[in-house]
Amino acid sequence: ANIPENMGNKINSLLIHNNQLFLGGQFSQVSGQARTNLAAISISTESLDTNFVPNPDGAVYQMVTTGTYLYVAGTFNNIGGQAIKYLAALNLTNGAANASFNPNPSRVFIDQNIIRSIALSANNSTLYAGGSFTSIGGASRHLVAEVDVTTGSATNFNLSIAEGGSSQNMMAIFRDDNILYITGNYYMPVLNKMSAGITAIDLNTMTVTGFKPKLTGYYYGFYSTAPYIISTNNSLVFLGGSYISINDESRFSIAEINTVTGELTNFKPEISKLYVNSALINDLYIKNSKLYIGGDFKFINGETRIAMAAFDLSTGSLNSVFNPNFANSTVTPIINTMVEANSKLYLGGIFNKIENENRSNLGVINLDTGALTNELNIGTNGTVNILKQHNQNIFIGGSFTQIESITSNNFAHLNLENNIVAAKYH
Repeated sequence: ANIPENMGNKINSLLIHNNQLFLGGQFSQVSGQARTNLAAISISTESLDTNFVPNPDGAVYQMVTTGTYLYVAGTFNNIGGQAIKYLAALNLTNGAANASFNPNPSRVFIDQNIIRSIALSANNSTLYAGGSFTSIGGASRHLVAEVDVTTGSATNFNLSIAEGGSSQNMMAIFRDDNILYITGNYYMPVLNKMSAGITAIDLNTMTVTGFKPKLTGYYYGFYSTAPYIISTNNSLVFLGGSYISINDESRFSIAEINTVTGELTNFKPEISKLYVNSALINDLYIKNSKLYIGGDFKFINGETRIAMAAFDLSTGSLNSVFNPNFANSTVTPIINTMVEANSKLYLGGIFNKIENENRSNLGVINLDTGALTNELNIGTNGTVNILKQHNQNIFIGGSFTQIESITSNNFAHLNLENNIVAAKYH
């Protein structure tokens, strides 16, 4: 079914470059051949790329490419035939590591070294890295850094984040034009506070902008997942995650914030679960003047909205028409990911029914109403975490061992021309 067999544990990242689909995660085999945690598949021939064999000895969390090299972040110590830790540049054809690029991130006293998130600069000349480290590229840098894509050396970019123990970690970084957003738990002396949330850095001036909201979570004062960001225009972003306040103002897992001033707008839906306001927003999508949200929740402003909802961007009000029906799911429905294709929303997560129809962790709904469509009725026996669209294909990643009636460990390919899972990778 365009499915690598015996994938192992799970897929963390999917990246499409030209005719190649790169899969990163935690696995040991693809189509009967040894591939440890990173593999490439030819999209046109639907076959494993037998030349690409980097075999990192640790998990892969994220990948980006300049078109010359594939940059890989994770927990590995060796990759592509080189003793390179946590962040590497690989040849796109054979997976060999570029020995000249070796930032060598490390952390003093604490054996928790990891690069969790990476993002390229606008001209692809440097790479921003976030994770758990105190030095990288030959310089002292805490949790986030910029390195040269050729040498791996640290640039002058230095946020002066103070080292504060093992609880500190940069969970995600995201570049939007010349603004770098960083999310995690960290202490920045320039802010004079421990930040449990997100900070924006102006890359032109290398200064912290007015956008530095502090998110307060449900249990320990920290959010449990890094916020997700979608730009609606040049000055506003939506943040989704799991929190109950921003800058001491009540906001429940979703907020709209001015990126220049950091001020909250009046967009203030109350999103909750059955007993507590511990909702979680996993994904956001904007289309046709609507904001679609997916996650783990049951009510919005007192109205039943299970796992999915839409808001009208012009008014900020809950859309009264869009209301997917997950009420009959016998497992707690959670939407992890969504993509649009052919004017429909494809959903992945944890659920076993939409309306009264069996749909196991995969489904397709109408963009306007949220009603179930009939062209797709396949399911997995485990969680779907990632959906990635490419032309008339949707690639599916998660933690499952079967899709439809086909053995499939954690990865599958759906052909949208016929809405079936096709022949296996060979």
